Amino acid sequence: MKKVVLVSMIILIITFLWGCNIGINGIKKSSDMLQLKPQNKQKINLYFTDKENSKMLAETREITVEDSGKLAEVALQELLKGPVNIDMKKAIPDGTKLLDVKQEGTVMTVNFSSEYYQTGDVGEIVARFSIVNTLCDLPDIQKVNILIEGKPLIGSSGKQVGPIGKDDAVYNPAPDETSIILYFAGDQWEYLIPEKRVVSVKDNQPVERYVVEELIKGPKNDKLFATVPAHTKILSIETKEGICFVNLSSEFKDEHEGGSTGEIMTVYSIVNSLTELKHISKVQFLIEGQKLESFKGHLIFNEPFERDKTLIK
Repeated sequence: MKKVVLVSMIILIITFLWGCNIGINGIKKSSDMLQLKPQNKQKINLYFTDKENSKMLAETREITVEDSGKLAEVALQELLKGPVNIDMKKAIPDGTKLLDVKQEGTVMTVNFSSEYYQTGDVGEIVARFSIVNTLCDLPDIQKVNILIEGKPLIGSSGKQVGPIGKDDAVYNPAPDETSIILYFAGDQWEYLIPEKRVVSVKDNQPVERYVVEELIKGPKNDKLFATVPAHTKILSIETKEGICFVNLSSEFKDEHEGGSTGEIMTVYSIVNSLTELKHISKVQFLIEGQKLESFKGHLIFNEPFERDKTLIK
């Protein structure tokens, strides 16, 4: 009987020790599995603009990155989401997608979709500096090269921007500058072609005056053609309830060469340019303060004109 009890106790002790060994190994394996996926939390600075586009502002955000090589990509995706702070606004246009990110040495190349260009010249500068400041705050990045659909970013000067660093991206826009879109006649006078331009606006003058003044000056692109007689003067211009009343001097009519195509290009170059402004939906022309029944015999001229997108190429 004593032998049976002794054998039973030995078996229990062996079983207990074996179970303990399994438990320890199990805990060790669980610990090893947890170490396979480290949680790397980092704080980064995302650069946005204030609501007036007058200065760049930094918003600190904590992100989780499992692969340090993906830090720049994660930062850009956060930038595309926009700020949490309601006093800031996103600089990159809505709908813009990040297509690719690649680092060579200290230069980070980022490739965005074509929606990036859906902003004016000033807006593009703000977006550019938002990206550069954000990425150059990350380790081992000194310059940023921006591509759009795989092609180099083109600035307002018409030249490639190329790689730029944080020192090149000191954003201090003049508070009186604004970007406008003007429409001039293309080759064969079949379509209106847009041309972006930045103008300095004074507080006592409406932006619509600058739009018409720039149209009178003519295009900067030598492949486009002026549509408004050069001696035309703006006698007055004001907008009421979405209708812009443009009062022009007699030269606008008298020095125009006429023809149905010429009339259409001239009238709609002004109408389409002015209706790029959000507060304008129609344009009413006056000549020396008077409404005329027709312009040069082809277009009815005494009613407000609406935007015509079919003429834009």
